[in-house]
Amino acid sequence: RSMISGLDDNYGDVPDLGVKQALFYVLFGAKMPSILVEVSFISNPEEEKLLSQDEYRMNIAQAIAEGLRTYTASAPAIQKMAVFSNNRAD
Repeated sequence: RSMISGLDDNYGDVPDLGVKQALFYVLFGAKMPSILVEVSFISNPEEEKLLSQDEYRMNIAQAIAEGLRTYTASAPAIQKMAVFSNNRAD
């Protein structure tokens, strides 16, 4: 939810489709906390037009980064240790 809030400032009509939990194939095998972000749909003509704009894509990237910062800042310390203590590259 912290990711969508970053877009609300510039694009107030961005629908929040909520948080979904499922066995997403693209996340199978991830050895770390993972998220799948679906920002816009090119099957929607309005969203396709927005995706063609550099400023829109930059705002999306910044909102995702800020959402991750907000989430990790509020995550319990034990989770942070588990995420950041393993320096191996698997």
